[in-house]
Amino acid sequence: MSRFSLAALTLALIGSAPVSGRDPSFLILSDVHFNPLADPAAGRELAAADVSNWESILSRASSQAISKPGEDTNWPLLRSVLQQSAKLPGKPEFVLITGDLFAHHLREAYARDISASPDFARFAQKTALFLEREFKAALPSIPVVMALGNNDGDCANVDYSIQPGGPFLQKTLPAIADGAGVPTADLEDGWTSLGSYDIAHPKLKRSRIIVLNTTFLSWRYQNTCGDQSDDPGARLLAWLAKRLQSAQDHKEKVWLVYHIPPGIDAFASTHPRPPNTERVVSMWNLRYQAEFEKILLRYAATLQNQISGHTHFDDFRLLGGPEAPSSFVLLNPGVSPNVRQNPALREASFRRDGTLTDLKTWYLPLADQTPEWKLGYQFRREWKLKAVDLPSLTKLYSQILESPDVRAKWQEIYSVWSLDKKGMTERDFAATSCATGNAEPENFRKCFCARTPDAAFCR
Repeated sequence: MSRFSLAALTLALIGSAPVSGRDPSFLILSDVHFNPLADPAAGRELAAADVSNWESILSRASSQAISKPGEDTNWPLLRSVLQQSAKLPGKPEFVLITGDLFAHHLREAYARDISASPDFARFAQKTALFLEREFKAALPSIPVVMALGNNDGDCANVDYSIQPGGPFLQKTLPAIADGAGVPTADLEDGWTSLGSYDIAHPKLKRSRIIVLNTTFLSWRYQNTCGDQSDDPGARLLAWLAKRLQSAQDHKEKVWLVYHIPPGIDAFASTHPRPPNTERVVSMWNLRYQAEFEKILLRYAATLQNQISGHTHFDDFRLLGGPEAPSSFVLLNPGVSPNVRQNPALREASFRRDGTLTDLKTWYLPLADQTPEWKLGYQFRREWKLKAVDLPSLTKLYSQILESPDVRAKWQEIYSVWSLDKKGMTERDFAATSCATGNAEPENFRKCFCARTPDAAFCR
């Protein structure tokens, strides 16, 4: 479908006024992992072309088969996501993309299929710009707020290695600013140095959105292309504290948007790769996580919502102590079926005071002969809860642990309807649920070992 026809379809479908009495909504997408080189035949032409010609090149070169489980997002899948975004029953007021714009191993594919010369930086910048342009075309006049993930950058070791102040951040600034609908000057302070920014909320008064590049907070981060003595994680947290202090001084509420959430990596903790032994693995460097939690407590009255991705699954995290959580993070399912889950996107409803009132997850069942987007579930209707807030998620977490029926339904939702009929093993459920409710390693260990005492870190 051409850019013109897609935009026209969008206007026809969403141009009417919102249904009276319905809360406004926004769209969340995560882990897009777009692979413009999924069809190698298009690679050289894309590399030579202006980004304005990419859509026609991809549409002409690509087969019509949507990505399979285990693959990243090809053009047919991305086009399906854009079309579904345009067809949602309610017009979203803005879009949040919580990072990992690029496919896994995109640099290696570029070197193999196009060129071993150091031109990948320009190709990476065009890929980011293409994504921004396509979402703006699918949802015209709607702000698209994008975060970076651990796969986004142009450094030689792309994964977990984005360079602070490097050329990728400098050259993607116009696309990020244009997507969000703000002047580039508004983002220069945080973006070019830290891949982060602070903007007025696109739809709420006296509210802000702070986008964080939490790759710098991961224990896996390596500043391969930058100054090895630099500590961008510490600088990011200091920058965040200043921005929250400013919001507090101006009596503004804040939403945080980022890619990698704090807490435990349940899969890495319970599925070790040789020669690593079984151990509790955190998502972040624990020094940064401890400082982050202090910042959250210091500005608890200012911080309202946290929205992230990274795991590809439909989940949430409770932060603070397990007996009395202090805040929550929504983890959004991925577009890319790379971890063998179904592609998904999420609608979130909100009140004008910033409270999240409902969630809808739409998914594409790849096992069907002709996959079509389906509404997977609606948060309030499924869980009989009044809002997507800390009290409701704390209650839901208790029900997941205590009710077999809730547990079974939650496993389906968590996996984006990609499990076989047997569901999760007891070990997988223990790891997943304990990570949801226990952000600290020792609390996770106690929770997991109470259910599955055979793990190495339980003995």
